[in-house]
Parts: sequence; C-alpha cells; structure tokens
Amino acid sequence: MQNKLFTLLCTGLLAFALTSCDKNEDNDAPSSKLATPVLNITEQLSDGFTVSWQAVEHAAGYSYVFGNEAEKSTNVTSVSFSGLEPGTYTVKVKATAGSAEWSDSDYASISATIEEGTTPPTGEMTFTFDISDITASSAVITCTPSVNDKTYFFDCMEKSLYDQMHTSDEAFSAALLESLETMGAEYGMTLEQVLSQLLSTGVDVWDPNGLKSSTEHVAYAFGLNTDGTVTTAIATKSFTTKEAAGGSDTGSWLGEWDATSTGSLVWNISGQYLEASYDENRPMDLHFTITEEQGLTVLYGWSQVDSSLPALCEINANGDLEVYAGVAVGSESQGYTPTWSAYCLINGSDYSLVTGTYPAYTFSMNGDQITCQRYTGELQSGETFQALSLEVYALGETQYAVYGETFPIYFVAGDIAMTRAAGTGSMKAAAVCKAARKPAAAKLLHTSYALNNMRAAK
Repeated sequence: MQNKLFTLLCTGLLAFALTSCDKNEDNDAPSSKLATPVLNITEQLSDGFTVSWQAVEHAAGYSYVFGNEAEKSTNVTSVSFSGLEPGTYTVKVKATAGSAEWSDSDYASISATIEEGTTPPTGEMTFTFDISDITASSAVITCTPSVNDKTYFFDCMEKSLYDQMHTSDEAFSAALLESLETMGAEYGMTLEQVLSQLLSTGVDVWDPNGLKSSTEHVAYAFGLNTDGTVTTAIATKSFTTKEAAGGSDTGSWLGEWDATSTGSLVWNISGQYLEASYDENRPMDLHFTITEEQGLTVLYGWSQVDSSLPALCEINANGDLEVYAGVAVGSESQGYTPTWSAYCLINGSDYSLVTGTYPAYTFSMNGDQITCQRYTGELQSGETFQALSLEVYALGETQYAVYGETFPIYFVAGDIAMTRAAGTGSMKAAAVCKAARKPAAAKLLHTSYALNNMRAAK
C-alpha cells in the first residue's frame, strides 16, 4: 500500500513539474511590441485642441499623458483638451496590450500651441466639426456653432495652403475677405452681397466635391458679419482624403486658375463674309474656374462670348485635363451638350474650321508647372491639322456661326499657360457667386454670317 501511494505521489509530482515547466516556457517567450500610434492635431480651437490617431492593431486600449499630469487610459482614438491658457502643450499616447502575446507600444508625442490673445471672451461663439463620408475627392462637413443666431463663415482647403496663409487669425481672415471681394467683383457682386449669400447660422452642412486625393485638408470656421466684421477666433479640424482609384484625380484641377494665351483669334467682317486671322502679338490674360456640375468637369472663363457658359472638360487616366469644347450648351439641371468645332492650322500654313470629337487642348500637371498640348490630327482628305481656337457654334449639321455684337471680336487662341490663382480659391464661394449672379444678357447671333466650310476630322 505504501509503495502504491509513493508511486502515485511521484506521478503527481512529475505531472506538476511538467506543467510548471510548460508555464515557465510560456512566460519566457518574448512578446511582440504594439505599433506606436501616429498622432495628429485634428481640431484646433482658440482655447483647446484634439489629438487623434488611427486604431492600433491588437491594442486593448490606450494611455495618454497631458503635460505633467498623471497617465490616464481610454478606449477611444482621440482625446480633447479645452479651457487652456496661451502656451504650448505636449501630449503623449501609447497603445496598451491586453494579452501576454503583446507588450505596450512606445509613446508617441505631439505638441499644440494656444496663441496669445486668441482665448475667446466669455460667451463668444465657438465651433465644433463633424467630418464624415470621406472619399478620395469629397467629404461631408457639419459645423456646429455654440450660438445659433450669429452669422459665421466656414469652408475647407488643403492644409498646406492654410498653413501658408495662416500667420495669424487676423492675417488669414483679411486675405480671405480680400479674395471674396475680388471674386464677387468678377461676378458683379459687392462683398456684402457675397457674404449675405455665403454666411451660415446654426448648424450647417457642406459636402465639397473635387478635393485632392491622399491630401490633408482643414475645415475652418469663424464668426463673420455681412459687413466683413470678424467676430471670433478661427476654429479648425483636419482630415485626410483617401487615395484615388485608377490614377485620375479631379481634385487637383478644381479651383481658380490664372491663364495667358499666346495669341488671339480675330474675327472681322469683310463684305458679306466673316474672316478670321491669328494675331500672335495679342496675348490674352484669362481667369479660369474649374468645377464639377452634374457629374461633369466644366471650366468657366474660356468663353469670351458669355462668361456664364462653361467649357466641357474631362480628366483622363493620366490625370491630365482635356478641354473638348470652348462652350457646352445647356443648363446645370438638364446637362450640357458640347459643340465640337475649332479653328485649326492646316498643313502648318493654312487655316480652316474643323469639327470632330477630339479634346482640342490637353493640360498636364507636374507640380506647379502646367504644360499645354493642342490636338494634332488628320482630316478625311489626308491633310494634317492642329487646333488653334474654339468658340465656333453649330447651327445645324453643316452650318456653323460665330457670336458677336460688334466686330472685330477676339477669342482665346494659341498655347495657354496656367498657374493656380493666389488667394483661397474657395470652390464654395465660387459656386455661391455663380448661383446668385443675374443671368447674362443673350448675345446676338449673326446668322447672316453662317460658316459653311467646316471640315471633318477622321
């Protein structure tokens, strides 16, 4: 009996020893360190800020340290701080492990500055943002003010541009108001008329389209009266658009552009006929607004007949901007129909009208440099041609005409150089100005000067 009991005790001790060895081996196995969070300041207020980060895989939660305060824990991916005095504040965040397989990450650190003199007085309107449904080229921005009966302005732009313009709240708001006044003048509106259409009260939602992909943007808001008086500090919140699919990035082209043509196409009356000539010594200074309407990319400012008529464009697979027609006839609600016609150089020495379905101009972007390529093709007769100028309009299948009240008239011609316009380039403001502007008076169509010598491209 004693021998049997001794055998059982030995067996039990051996099993305990084996189990203990297994546990020790598990404890000795090295654990993997969690990835360090990547921190961003996603909302900068006049007396506070928000730090956000993407979720860390396998993390059970997060710990953060604000300045010299004690470490705190959270299960969400952002922390906010408010009621701060002017100064620079540092926040550290680490991902925390929930199992023996993983160990806590290293701390990530980020700092934010509350500027002197920006702490709002008691009762001043402040703003919070909610940014949702972010895609490669769009987002939905909801701006909520703390006061519902005061007017304010809110918009968004690329953060790099905002950082360049925002040397102070005062400098930024002054530059914005100057830009809005200039834009309004182009549409025949005063600054007060622009602001009366543009300012918000209460909660407002805006869904900008045509944003640049894979790019950090900033939504911003500040109190503003229709007379141009700024009433609050500027509040901001950053967000980053997603990567564009297929290499086509419409957002890179949307906005305001200054442009210059190398010459002009001059139309004159000779007896009962219209005659055209290319004047390479008469360049034209232009201002383009490229936007999206009804799913189409359109360009305002090309047409010298009526500034309310857009040119029809397309972004190709290489990200280039193709201009198909000098004007697209129709309306925003009903869609646009292009007029496929251009005045062209034939065989390098002669001129003629040509119709086809080609993009007359293709613009390529390389950083801040924009290059232009005019379409070169072949006529059905075998001759070669190169597009020179647009704004020839169809009267029917075989007849074309030129608009004009007095002659000579001058149209955009030759190569075109483009540079992004200085200022905010607010697509929101441009859309509001265009919608509020009175319709342009119809131009006289000289049907007695119909052009019958249109030639067809292959």
